[in-house]
Amino acid sequence: MSTQNSTSFFLKRNACSKFLFAKKLLLLVIFSSIALLSHAQKQKHLEPVNLIKDKQDYQGYTIRLIPALGGNSYGFDIFQGPKLMVHQYQDPIPGRFVNKKEDAFKVATWVIKEYKKTGHWTPMVPPHAAKEWKLSNNIDNPSKN
Repeated sequence: MSTQNSTSFFLKRNACSKFLFAKKLLLLVIFSSIALLSHAQKQKHLEPVNLIKDKQDYQGYTIRLIPALGGNSYGFDIFQGPKLMVHQYQDPIPGRFVNKKEDAFKVATWVIKEYKKTGHWTPMVPPHAAKEWKLSNNIDNPSKN
């Protein structure tokens, strides 16, 4: 008789443990979904890049806008004639999203100016340069979203 009681006790305990695990798992899935949906709603939708129209010529180079990795901002390609010199597919200002086309062109022209000064391509823009252009008001800081 005691074997039956101990067996039913362990079966009930095992079933209870499985139920609690399933409940915790369900709550984790629900909260993860809520967090993901709220983050997705905060992301801004950018104007699509037109690879033909969204380009500028600057000091012998052609700047063509591209969507940055993740689709939250703009990157750019810099060509000299048919030769690709810079492919900036990540956000060019660390910790920031450049979400206006005119700001992306400003960043690309800065990269060209720096190249002409130093002889080195510097696709990442230091934050002090962005502040000089007043870009800090026009770009999003993803950590604040």
